[in-house]
Amino acid sequence: MKKLRSLLLCSAALSLPLSTHAGAFSDLVSDGENFSNWIGTFTFLSDFTDGQGFINHAEHGALFVVATDEDVWLYDWNIAAIDGLSGWIFTNRFVYPYFFVQDLPAEWVIYVDGVPGPRETSRIFVELGTGNVVLLPKFTTRNLAEVAIAAGDFNTLVTALTITELAGVVAEGGPFTVFAPTDAAFGLLDEALLTALTTTETDTLANILLYHVVDGVVTSEDLLFDPMSIFRGQQLDFYLPTLAGTELFVQTTPMGVLINGTPVLAPDIRAANGVIHVIGEVLLPPGTVVDLAISNGFSTLVDLVVAADLAGVLSGEGPFTVFAPTNEAFAALDPETVAFLLSEEGIPTLANILTYHVVPGKIFASEVPVDVDVFTVNGAPVVFSSGDSGLQINGVNIIATNVLGSNGIIHVIDGVILPPAE
Repeated sequence: MKKLRSLLLCSAALSLPLSTHAGAFSDLVSDGENFSNWIGTFTFLSDFTDGQGFINHAEHGALFVVATDEDVWLYDWNIAAIDGLSGWIFTNRFVYPYFFVQDLPAEWVIYVDGVPGPRETSRIFVELGTGNVVLLPKFTTRNLAEVAIAAGDFNTLVTALTITELAGVVAEGGPFTVFAPTDAAFGLLDEALLTALTTTETDTLANILLYHVVDGVVTSEDLLFDPMSIFRGQQLDFYLPTLAGTELFVQTTPMGVLINGTPVLAPDIRAANGVIHVIGEVLLPPGTVVDLAISNGFSTLVDLVVAADLAGVLSGEGPFTVFAPTNEAFAALDPETVAFLLSEEGIPTLANILTYHVVPGKIFASEVPVDVDVFTVNGAPVVFSSGDSGLQINGVNIIATNVLGSNGIIHVIDGVILPPAE
């Protein structure tokens, strides 16, 4: 077996005979004294045999290196950015370097901003690019409530659990996955709202807390599915059912995991009866599809639903899938037609048109059947197609999807669709 140092002295354009090392060192360049690639700038301090040897890194000093294909592990005795803790740096061409603590006290673990490291380890790390470190206790023998109390940054959450009498459930039940807002996250809520939730509206507060809890253990691995696909820029979206009866919208992006658009700040804080993921905002459960239409500015649709006496129906148990025309879509209708629909004589026709925009059940955009009849609450079918501009319903563009409510889901369309009879 040839020694790496001898190879380097022979040629700056290195080509290793060992396939397990070629990927890691095939892009080395030399300025005559130093070598560099994605690992950084360094010199070799020893022979490099069986993928192992010593280098002198420009930033980290002497490191022991283990190379396996395109992955490199570098053992650092002293990472100055995190106060002298020793451990392994993992890196390759596709990920930022991560630092894994070797001898951290058993009850503590270092976390980076919501991005997990290699799948083989449960210890996570400091992102060397920012040096942004969050230290949280890792009491695997303590329950979720005890872990939250010990962490010291979840006092408002613990108080809320106590007020709603859910502390015992979190302590003794499970296993659960808790998306835990910090004290700072609760501080972002309107002060009057927080006061009401903790005094007169405790039932609402309990529902909000349950909206942060998922039955079973969902780790960062489960949230990411395939970390390498994320680092290549692919985005995965899915939903998690909560104990509140509604779902969380999970997005895995190159920037990390988002829960209802809120980043996971620190993942996988283990407890005896589950796992905690830290988030920086309080998640509010969605209302009914009618509430969503109101809060998202579909004022014309809401006015027509009220006029047709359908608000109570669409606020019911459901579930419903609503294809909601924008205000601009209704404004494009002939004014005389709108006036007729709002008249006493036209109300049955209005109800007929509105229920043609509603399909029984909850159908996410990815589940919409194409080129087949799908029957609406009206009783008449609609047909979905995939056009040049994306998904369409009866030839009308679906311009936004998956607005999730407690009793259904809304997809936004840029036109009003009419049942065949109309």
